[in-house]
Amino acid sequence: MIEWVLDNLAPIPDIDRVYVVTNSKFAGAFEEWAAGYKAKGLGGAKMEFTIVNDGSTCDDDKLGAIGDIHHVLKTQDIRHQDLLVVAGDNLFSQPVSEFAEAAKKHPATLAL
Repeated sequence: MIEWVLDNLAPIPDIDRVYVVTNSKFAGAFEEWAAGYKAKGLGGAKMEFTIVNDGSTCDDDKLGAIGDIHHVLKTQDIRHQDLLVVAGDNLFSQPVSEFAEAAKKHPATLAL
């Protein structure tokens, strides 16, 4: 699923880093995956990956989607950068590149 999303983001030239947020249980697995994905040289291989462990260990301490976004903004010090946030469990077929191009023309763009 994550590779589908990345392959669809790959045509956007301005995306150079992808932050993957996960919990403590899967952080190591995502680190291994990111290294393997880059080694394959596929669509999103030009992107750098940062795996962010949100520190959660069970349902009781999960941050949720908005909490995870806030966690990444704060811990990675990217509050003042342009961001494209994509939920990794969304299967979509429309190209995202047109949205990204339109969003660059406006100070703030939101799509759901």
